[in-house]
Amino acid sequence: MESSVALKNVCLYSPPDNTKLNFDGLQLINKTVLCPDFNAHSILWNYSDVSSGGKVKEELLNSDVYELIYRDSDTPIFLHYNGTCINPDLTLSTANITEHADREVIFDLGSCHRIIVTYTCSWGKYLFS
Repeated sequence: MESSVALKNVCLYSPPDNTKLNFDGLQLINKTVLCPDFNAHSILWNYSDVSSGGKVKEELLNSDVYELIYRDSDTPIFLHYNGTCINPDLTLSTANITEHADREVIFDLGSCHRIIVTYTCSWGKYLFS
């Protein structure tokens, strides 16, 4: 008999310079993949500065509930008109599934944002952000 595993995929957007970003009312618990576009700057994911959204995201990562699915060698997500490449869209997962989760950055559909494919290999489910 095949067992089913409930996996929650949450996609969030926060506009640039949002100083009111917080997760107090959001109940994100076990087996959750978070696919946000926080427009959050942090030196942890190769920005030269830290924005207010970046501070919130760093606090979320310091909570021991979430882990960042990101490697410095990953292809940058956003292609800025001035030629710079940055990573405003970063995938997080709850710590209990991080070892089973990964992401792949693929092509741009014309929006200047490359697509992130997030997947959990042990359950064979694919999540797109």
